[in-house]
Amino acid sequence: MKQKTIPSTDGQNKIQVQVDYPGYWEGTYGDENGDQSVSGTGPQTFDVPDNPSIVSALFQKMDGGSENLTVRILKNGEVLAERSTNADYGIADVCVTTF
Repeated sequence: MKQKTIPSTDGQNKIQVQVDYPGYWEGTYGDENGDQSVSGTGPQTFDVPDNPSIVSALFQKMDGGSENLTVRILKNGEVLAERSTNADYGIADVCVTTF
């Protein structure tokens, strides 16, 4: 499945939140300035603007599927934090506080 990426501004410290699940999901991600609510299907990557000092993300499977839902926070493509769930309607959340 092709991954969708939300365009962002170029920067030296690119912070992203990534959700990887083939089914339908809903979630929130954000930083100390606020959260964004999102929903979709399949893997997607969201850019977090500026240079936040804290980033968090929480995503839930909304279709009861048994596949893994994985949430990651990345900095310049490197995984800083990752959490997964395979529970029906499971929730995965991550938080990173030091950049």
